[in-house]
Amino acid sequence: MGCSTAQVADQTDQDATQLMKATRENDLLEMRAHMDEVQCQTANGTTALMIAAKLNRREAAKLLLEEAQIADDSGKTALMYAAISGSLEVLDLLADEECKIVDNDGRTALMHAVLNR
Repeated sequence: MGCSTAQVADQTDQDATQLMKATRENDLLEMRAHMDEVQCQTANGTTALMIAAKLNRREAAKLLLEEAQIADDSGKTALMYAAISGSLEVLDLLADEECKIVDNDGRTALMHAVLNR
């Protein structure tokens, strides 16, 4: 199936990919059925891994590691979403992969973690 314009219009459930919806629900079986949508992004750049990071879904994030280092429109990566949300299990998973990336404001994931304590 892959990415289509209709699927990535915005972050609403209505327009999210099936992979993103399954990630929100932490439905690993459904996620596996939609792995062709890995690296799809919403109109503002959100990925399924960012959703998993925000919701501290470690097992889901493991399935989505191919999306590591992808940034949204503000330059935030999944690690930054995990830092903002206090998602420690996903933080640990992504730290080595994304720790040196800065967003559009020059902030690292560590800076986001401190700012959102």
